[in-house]
Amino acid sequence: YFRVYKKGVKKGNEPAKFIYFGIFEGKPVPLARLHEISDYAMNNRQDLILAVVDRQMDITYYNVKKQEI
Repeated sequence: YFRVYKKGVKKGNEPAKFIYFGIFEGKPVPLARLHEISDYAMNNRQDLILAVVDRQMDITYYNVKKQEI
C-alpha cells in the first residue's frame, strides 16, 4: 500500500489523507489482509482506497468504509 497526502502538505507535518491498496483482479487476497489494512487506515483516521487492476490494466478505485454490526 501507499499513502497519499493532501495537496501542499509536507510528509511528517500532517498525516496522510488516504491509503491506497492495490490488488489484481482474479488474484485472491486473504480477508485477514484486507481487515488488517482496513484497521490500520481506520486507526490512523485515513480513508482506505482499493485500487483494483483488471486484465486490460485499467484501474477501478473503491472507497472502503468499515461497518460495525
